[in-house]
Amino acid sequence: MCSVLRPGAWSASSFVIPEHSVSNSNAQSESYICRPFNFFVNPNSEPKFGLDREYVVQASAIGFLLESGFNFNSTYTSGIRYLSRREERYVIERENRLAQEFKEDILVDDASQQFVRCFPSGILISL
Repeated sequence: MCSVLRPGAWSASSFVIPEHSVSNSNAQSESYICRPFNFFVNPNSEPKFGLDREYVVQASAIGFLLESGFNFNSTYTSGIRYLSRREERYVIERENRLAQEFKEDILVDDASQQFVRCFPSGILISL
């Protein structure tokens, strides 16, 4: 990456875009029909990844979004979770490390062994 662009790229990476839009348009006899689709983007990642993002917001941007009817609850309740490329590499490396670690055997006591032996027949009876 060009050294002139690096500071801007870092700055841009500290901001979160809460919503992405895609628009499809068709020309029909001297006019256009546009169909916009909006996707909320949830800045939280899956809890199992162990990532916690910090991000910067501008007060004026929050004010504008609120005045425009933006629903911040939708961002967190129905937004699409994502990982940046750097976060994805971290998660893959972490999962690979965990997969290679030694895992102790799980000891199953007699009562649990009896349950495991009887459990499948209990399912068949209920069907």
